[in-house]
Amino acid sequence: MATEIMKKSRTAAYNKSLKGKKWVYSLDKAIKKNWKNYKAKLDNMLKGKLSKKVALGRTKAKKKKSISDDIKKDLKIIEKICQQCAIEIGQEISNSIRININLQITNLNNIYKTEIEELSEKVWSKRRLENLKTCAAKQFKKS
Repeated sequence: MATEIMKKSRTAAYNKSLKGKKWVYSLDKAIKKNWKNYKAKLDNMLKGKLSKKVALGRTKAKKKKSISDDIKKDLKIIEKICQQCAIEIGQEISNSIRININLQITNLNNIYKTEIEELSEKVWSKRRLENLKTCAAKQFKKS
């Protein structure tokens, strides 16, 4: 039983980077008589090489999200809104941004039973920025 594997042509630099890490399988030596032995040895060798790199059949248990992780994520949402307000003070608030932010505020109000006011202004203001900061600080300290 003679089998052939086509040899890939590689650059000298690539061959040098392999540093002898090539796997050569002598399939032409595997005749019907000793095929089972050859297959078993090859499987064991491959399992040994793979188990060093990856634990077969094992996955890491997912870390459970804690409540504080959710609160931190939601505080980041408010922080982003505050940053946007601080950067764009005096500029007009586009309808799409207003709708998006109002959805986020409504979602946070529903989750945490807070009373953060939705955006109704046409322009970003310092009053809105202070309002967001104080409301968020008061409400999230309660939860």
